[in-house]
Amino acid sequence: MHSNVIEFLERRHQSQPDRLKYYADLWDAHCSVGLANKHFVLELTSGSDAKFAQRVWEMLLARHLMACGHSITSRPEGEPDFRFEHGGRTIWVEAISPEPGPDLPCGLPATGTAVPHSERLLRWTAALAAKSKKGVEYRRKNVVKAEDAYVIGIDGGQLGWLPLTHGASQFLPYVAEASLAMGPLAFRVDEETGRFLGTMVTVRSAALNRNNASVPTAVFFDPNYSHISALIGCVPPQRPSSVLPVQIVYNPIADISLVPGLFGDAAEEWTAQFAECGADWKDWDIVRL
Repeated sequence: MHSNVIEFLERRHQSQPDRLKYYADLWDAHCSVGLANKHFVLELTSGSDAKFAQRVWEMLLARHLMACGHSITSRPEGEPDFRFEHGGRTIWVEAISPEPGPDLPCGLPATGTAVPHSERLLRWTAALAAKSKKGVEYRRKNVVKAEDAYVIGIDGGQLGWLPLTHGASQFLPYVAEASLAMGPLAFRVDEETGRFLGTMVTVRSAALNRNNASVPTAVFFDPNYSHISALIGCVPPQRPSSVLPVQIVYNPIADISLVPGLFGDAAEEWTAQFAECGADWKDWDIVRL
């Protein structure tokens, strides 16, 4: 199994010795701690760029979790990708690396082309929705038990020719825009004088897809998503170090809450804190931890 992967990497990167060494070292580390099964190898060596990216993301995420001090195990088929214990609680992590799709070509854009924030956000929301549905299934089958935490790790590295971590808000990462209802940056203008008063982040509870259908982006205020404890977002840099530059969003209404700092001291962490409510409404403050 090990030799098959090395031979595949040598063919894939025969003219790129630095990249070959990087991926070979990443694979060696992943394999040596028993995190690769037969299915993983078949996907990694399939020849599909998308499947290769998915498996590389799993290796990077596993390395990051271990660098954060967690002793992780890989899953047999039918379970989330990784499992570890913290503070007496079992925490499951499911990884996904969404593909760009037709709205996000990987080639260089035309000069003056606007950054396709909406298209990218929709890929983040689609990944979240897919793994949320998977999480419900894991709970129903009692694979992820009621007292366990369920975390989704999303890699945005495939989303366009220059993947970005932060979206149209210019303030929050895509993983937060996809879950905490935060929208594009807007200008504040005095209605009487026309004087510019600064900028503000708008509220956006849904985004429109290419079929003009509404896609929810306020899922962490929806009890139907309370089985998700947190989201991990990342666009890994080229040849990243063991600790990734991750963004974390903690679900404020999660069935199982997690403490900040679990995914690295340098992580950019966000959540919402309850502010006040009325008979049929609630106000939340979006806060960086």
